[in-house]
Amino acid sequence: MARFEQAVPRGTPSLLGAAKLDVFLAGDNISTKKPDPLIYTTALEMAGIAPAQTVVIEDSLIGLKAAKGANCGCLVTFTDSTKGEKFFENGANTVMPDLEHYGVTFDDFFNSAGCCEGKRDELSI
Repeated sequence: MARFEQAVPRGTPSLLGAAKLDVFLAGDNISTKKPDPLIYTTALEMAGIAPAQTVVIEDSLIGLKAAKGANCGCLVTFTDSTKGEKFFENGANTVMPDLEHYGVTFDDFFNSAGCCEGKRDELSI
């Protein structure tokens, strides 16, 4: 079985396009795990960008706490197992079942600031 850092980068270019990734980190690259924000603060430092220029996409409360701990904006795409978590109460900027819910694409994130800021779903669980 491949480690996460070995397996994910192979699939990532087909999802995002290889030219769009300046930094790619996985849990294996970082000494502390989420909710510690180290993975995000390290990525910000490596990319040379400020948290205010960043949108993190997460799917759990632990990931949201890590993103907010690094002072990043955070869009949560919840899963069946995480949909009941209190994302807005913990600082999520946007919560939706998936990016396609509002017609959001990865190109929107790379080409437009604030593409889904303030879009909220009332979660029915």
